[in-house]
Amino acid sequence: MNTDILDKKISLLQLEVINDSRGNLFPVHFSELPFQPKRMFVIADVPIGTERGGHAHKKQAQLMICLSGKVEIYAQIDNESNKVMLEQPTQGLLVLPTVWTMQKFLEPDSRLLVFSSGEYDRGDYIVD
Repeated sequence: MNTDILDKKISLLQLEVINDSRGNLFPVHFSELPFQPKRMFVIADVPIGTERGGHAHKKQAQLMICLSGKVEIYAQIDNESNKVMLEQPTQGLLVLPTVWTMQKFLEPDSRLLVFSSGEYDRGDYIVD
């Protein structure tokens, strides 16, 4: 089940979980994303209450997944805004270009996995 937010510029995706006696497996099928990931990074060891992000991308899309802990994502486009809480690896937040986001880390050991549609490019950032 997917939930579109902010005029379909961000979507909360329900990701697959495969469970057996050995634990859980959380696959991400790149073929099901609206972009081909070019880069992946993890944000970790962030002090509780710290805010990261604070920008949008001109061209790049991202998929954010909270691997552990709890991360609140504030998203804004034009004059519309919304908050989304990520706290399970079965939830992914798809963020399309031009959506301004900020991530607030709410628990110790929170880890945010991000897949991006492009290589790092400071010129792709919108910080206003």
